[in-house]
Amino acid sequence: MSALLREFLAAWLEWVESGAPESDVFERFVGLCSNLRWYMRNEGASGFDDESEVASLRDIFKSEGLDEDYPFGGPDVYYEEAYDDTSHLNEQRLAWVRSKVGQVAEA
Repeated sequence: MSALLREFLAAWLEWVESGAPESDVFERFVGLCSNLRWYMRNEGASGFDDESEVASLRDIFKSEGLDEDYPFGGPDVYYEEAYDDTSHLNEQRLAWVRSKVGQVAEA
């Protein structure tokens, strides 16, 4: 996992845990892939290819046996949460991110 991806996951989790306030960087109605794109564009992650980073994130999902497009509950859950602006509250997504941020803290 790239340092940028680790940084993103930590920042996303901090945003969620602070109540997911209105932001120019993160959105409640999308998952990690779209939020990663916006994070990179809004945080000035120059020198990085956002689609390459998203591909890396999807590769991690796949390597862990998750669906690379809808890793946290499938398409029905994803679209329901998107409609309700609650994607950031998905317990599976939160647990996965916490596990990755925890791995970073332990390293």
